[in-house]
Amino acid sequence: MLTKLLGRRRLKYDNYHGCRRMLKLKKIILQLLKIILNYSYLSS
Repeated sequence: MLTKLLGRRRLKYDNYHGCRRMLKLKKIILQLLKIILNYSYLSS
């Protein structure tokens, strides 16, 4: 019973941190895209 509860909490914790990591990755990717677009706009 206790292990099941702990397992569920662990899963929730992992999901939360996975979402946080994905958001960080999305921000970084968007910034990279902006830089690439600006660079191609300036070089053309």
